[in-house]
Amino acid sequence: MTVLEEFRRQNVERIQSTRLVQSIIEGRPEKHHYIGYLVNVYNYAQHSPTVIALAASRCVQTHPELGRYLFRHAEEEIGHEHWALSDLKDFGLTEDRIQQTRPTPACLSMIALEYYVAGTWNPVALFGWLYALESLGDAMGTILSNSLSQGLQLSGKAVYFLEGHGEADHHHTRDLEEQIARHVTNSKDLDDILYIAEISSGLYARMIEEVGERDHAWPSTLA
Repeated sequence: MTVLEEFRRQNVERIQSTRLVQSIIEGRPEKHHYIGYLVNVYNYAQHSPTVIALAASRCVQTHPELGRYLFRHAEEEIGHEHWALSDLKDFGLTEDRIQQTRPTPACLSMIALEYYVAGTWNPVALFGWLYALESLGDAMGTILSNSLSQGLQLSGKAVYFLEGHGEADHHHTRDLEEQIARHVTNSKDLDDILYIAEISSGLYARMIEEVGERDHAWPSTLA
């Protein structure tokens, strides 16, 4: 088992161990929890193309192949926040209300981490954040979208983000593994990737826990 495969296994287990994800898999999802998750997805997804392109611009001289890949990936991520926006609208939230929402503390910390790594620290390490999220989408996106659709009787609506990433992230995960295997030849870069992957996994799990800790409907703005 490679270090990425081992991380992926631990990452999925960490997210599956959260009470919120357990309740979804067991067929006991709560609508307000799912809305809370989508609110945070909307808040972080709109930053993804920017931070990926920022990391790409800092990689082009030292890691040109990784830079090219990141530019392509950034373009593919443009507009994904609208997938979450569409799902939230399916629940009756207005666009103005959605735009007023704030991420949980862990989600905001993850966004800040992305900008720090991409713009100030080692931009190659952003592959750790990418791998943490993309491998989760690959492993759990389709499972969770099906469980939510059935448990909340959504009839296929309001699961566009999870459903879409269940498919797209399968290819992205394979691409990331190939890029890291072929072009990350410095042991420090690989250590940095795994370091940021572990931090990102922890923050994502905490974000889900913060969503699950709320026992009432989400207000228009989140403290």
